[in-house]
Amino acid sequence: MRRILIAILLVLMSLPATAAAGRGEAVRIKLEGVRHGAVLEGTVSLTATASSAAGIKRIEIEIAGQVVEAAEPPELEHTAEISYVWVTPFQIGSSDLALNGEYPVVARAIANGGAGAVTNPHVTVDNPAAPPTGLTATATSRGVELRWDTNPEPDLLGYQVERKRVGDFKVAARTAETVVVDPVGSGTYSYRVLAIRSSTVHADGRASAPSQPIQITLTDPRSGGDTDAAAGPTGTGGFGLGGRALGPAGLPLAARLPGQTGLPRPPGRERWGTFDKELPYEIPKGGIPLSAMGAGREAGSSTLIPPDGLRWMGAGALLIALAVLLRSVARRIEVAKGPAPLDL
Repeated sequence: MRRILIAILLVLMSLPATAAAGRGEAVRIKLEGVRHGAVLEGTVSLTATASSAAGIKRIEIEIAGQVVEAAEPPELEHTAEISYVWVTPFQIGSSDLALNGEYPVVARAIANGGAGAVTNPHVTVDNPAAPPTGLTATATSRGVELRWDTNPEPDLLGYQVERKRVGDFKVAARTAETVVVDPVGSGTYSYRVLAIRSSTVHADGRASAPSQPIQITLTDPRSGGDTDAAAGPTGTGGFGLGGRALGPAGLPLAARLPGQTGLPRPPGRERWGTFDKELPYEIPKGGIPLSAMGAGREAGSSTLIPPDGLRWMGAGALLIALAVLLRSVARRIEVAKGPAPLDL
C-alpha cells in the first residue's frame, strides 16, 4: 500500500511539467549580446539563458550552423546559462581570417519533457582590413613607384593610395596590385595606403586604417636643386630615398655631366689652344693651324702654313696688281693718239 501511495505522488508531481510542455510554454530562452540586424566587428560576448518548470535538459549556442557552446544541466534544474566569446574576425575554432557578411546566431534550449525553444537573430559581420605594411617609395623616370606588402584578408577588394603635398591626403590611385607608379613632377610628397575589404554595409567596401605615411622629395635636375627638400627618409637634393640621393638619370649627386670635371669628355670635342675674350687676336708663332679654320684636320695632327709661303703669296699678289696697272696705262696712251691713218 505504501508503494502505491509513493507512485501516485510521483505522478501528481510530474503533471504540471507535462502540462506546461504540452502548452509549448515549458521553455523560455533569451540571447544577450546581439540583436537581430546588428552590425558586429571585433570581439562579441554572447550569453544564452533558458528556464523551464520541467527542468532544462540541454542548452546551446550555434553560429553559422556550428555549435560553439553547450551544456546539459543536472535533472530538475529549472534554469541554465551559457556564454561564448565570439572573435568575429576569425573562423570558429580557427586562427584563419573569416569573411565579412551575414551570420545566423541560434540560442536553443530543450526541456526534460521534450519541449524546446529557439531564438534566431541574423547579424552582419563587418570587420576592416589590417593597415597595409612595408610601404616604400622610389623615384623613377616615370614618377614615384610605391610598393607594399600583400594584406591577408580573404575578401580583400584592393588598395587605395593617397597623396599629400599640401593640406590633406587625397586619393591618388585605386588598384588591386601592391605596386603603383604615381606620375608626379618635382616636389615633396607624402604617401599612405589603405586596404579596402568587401562589405555588405559600405557600398564601396570597408577601408582599413591608413599605413604609416612615407615622404619622398623629387627635384627637377634643370632647377638646380629644391631648397624646400625635407631631410629624413627621403634624402635631400636630386631624386632621393632613405638617404640614398640620386642625381639626374640616376647619376650620383657628386658626379658631373659629360664635359665637366668628374667624367671624361666625349671624343671629338677637344678645344684648340686658348683665346682672349677681346679682339684683336694674335696669330700664334708658326702660323695658324688649319684645324682652327675647319680644313685639313686629322685625328691627332694638324698642317701649318710656313711663313715663307705667306711672303711669296704677298709678292705674287703685288706683281699681278702691277701688271693690271701697266695694261691700263697702255690702253690710255693708245686712245690718246687717235686712229691710225689709212693707206689708200
